[in-house]
Amino acid sequence: MRSILLVAMVGCDAGLVAPSAAPPPPPVVRDAGAKTLLGNEPGTLGPAFDGLALGQAIDQQAATAWLKQRGIEAFAYVRDGHLASINLRITSEMKQWPHSAGEDLDSYWFVPALHQHATEVVTEQGEFLQFDLEVPIDRWIGKTAGPIVPLDLGAKPLDQVENAVHLVTHSNYVDGRAHVRWTDSALAGAASATEIIVREVHTYDRDRDTVQSRDVHVELEASHEVYVAIDHRLVELFGRSHPKQRLEHTPAGAGIEHIELTIER
Repeated sequence: MRSILLVAMVGCDAGLVAPSAAPPPPPVVRDAGAKTLLGNEPGTLGPAFDGLALGQAIDQQAATAWLKQRGIEAFAYVRDGHLASINLRITSEMKQWPHSAGEDLDSYWFVPALHQHATEVVTEQGEFLQFDLEVPIDRWIGKTAGPIVPLDLGAKPLDQVENAVHLVTHSNYVDGRAHVRWTDSALAGAASATEIIVREVHTYDRDRDTVQSRDVHVELEASHEVYVAIDHRLVELFGRSHPKQRLEHTPAGAGIEHIELTIER
């Protein structure tokens, strides 16, 4: 795993770019490949995206049209009127580009100066490289609509979860547990983006009747300070002794911890 440079930014602004006038229609990028799609530094976008930046004020239709005009095969996701994510399918050329998915494809990168993350995402549809902005903790998890950790989806059937998530998702069914999983924006100060799983569990009671429960499970890599900040935020939201939540952390090397949060619905 590459070394990751961290900055303590919990609770800060997400580095959003101020709204500005829409740029003129960009020229078409012919044969956009790794050298134009990916930047010279790990986790950055290349010159093909000049004029479109993560955090930029834009609506979904305009972002999609911008990519189409430019001839870029990518998916843009807009949240709260700002560009939150760009998703590219990983090609064989990208795997050879020195600052793409690199020599180990199960990787992520953090660019502190840009408050930006890049994550390899593997789904049933293929391999993708997803670029996301980080967000402050009050927008990362909360009881209102629209946080990165969507507590309300834990109460919905999995087919409705898939329809509600606008990012690339993948699903599985192992040992009686079905789930939908996706990658979303990082918590400010974390080393990795946020992996979110809505899980459905089927068990049996004493009368052999099926009992179904669901939970929202979150995984990320971050410093111990971020773990403490999450713990404090959970107390703010649910109190100290919430019976259906579990926050755990294990060492992951180089001052980084693997953090897992589970909230049962």
